Amino acid sequence: MSRARRGDYLREAERTAQRLGLPAHGPATDAAIVDYCCRQVEHLTRKHGLPSTTAELLERVAACLDVEFVEIHSERDLQDLAHRIPPAVEPAIVRVQTELSEGTDAITIRRRAPQAWERRYLAVINCQGGHYYRRYFSKWHELVHRLIDGEQLALAFRQTVVHDKDPGEILVDKVAGELAFFSSIVSPHARECLDRTGLTFDSVEALRQSIAPDASLHATALALIRHVDRPAWYLRCAMSLKLSETRQLTRADSGMKAPERKLRVTAVSPNEAAARSDVRIHQWMRVPKSGLIARSQSSMSDLTGIEQLRQWETSAGGPIGFGRVFVDARGLGDEVLALISVVDN
Repeated sequence: MSRARRGDYLREAERTAQRLGLPAHGPATDAAIVDYCCRQVEHLTRKHGLPSTTAELLERVAACLDVEFVEIHSERDLQDLAHRIPPAVEPAIVRVQTELSEGTDAITIRRRAPQAWERRYLAVINCQGGHYYRRYFSKWHELVHRLIDGEQLALAFRQTVVHDKDPGEILVDKVAGELAFFSSIVSPHARECLDRTGLTFDSVEALRQSIAPDASLHATALALIRHVDRPAWYLRCAMSLKLSETRQLTRADSGMKAPERKLRVTAVSPNEAAARSDVRIHQWMRVPKSGLIARSQSSMSDLTGIEQLRQWETSAGGPIGFGRVFVDARGLGDEVLALISVVDN
């Protein structure tokens, strides 16, 4: 996030905190909002206690907040929705039909005339194409808006877009990421998976199946590494240029030789232990040629094993650290996903 974007985000967090009656003081403000929403969820579920899975928690919180989810997998689903809730009764359904596009994850409307047995809020979740894999997170995103926005008029019709999110939507994403894998529920399952098969994609899949089968592999991997007590990273790697090379290519004359794409880390998510450590795996870093991730990419196979951390080098040529790391690499289309955890250092 750029400095300007970070400033906008902090200001939005402070405005939200003030509206909720929370202390607003710089970088810690969003953490206070996350804590507030977690306490709200605990309050809503206090009568019956926390359920055993986050999938059950999602449905329970939706009921408490008077939200009905409608999944749209095809045009037929939209037609069925308009038949069940005619636009003559709820005019916003027309906007749902026209605006639930490729660039939209979800739309929430506040119904004008629900029947006594119907829920006041309708969250229409786009499950078409790639949106299908975000459906679980999209539902939590809509619920967080209910927790933060309450009964504000803005919820009469609100659209959640995929790209170019404003600071408020980024803040809601942060809260949704915490609630979607509510620690009180996830921790026992995560520890059991890690004890059984370590930090591997088998553990990720086992955790996903045990708490939230609709969650994506990506989101579940991020949740799992939070429970690893040693430095750990979740990486997405692909053939790519460095940012400086991309800029060079943009400015280059047609006669100049284009830089060579190399296998690089395109996205990196460290756990808290990794963030506190001296080891830094950063975005656009080159993946070691002889390492398991590169071999997974070249052989188009899943590979698991131990490798030396010194194989990872900075752009200046020195190693990022010493000791051994456990690597689980898995090819997924044009990408290689990897889970890395320190064995010793």
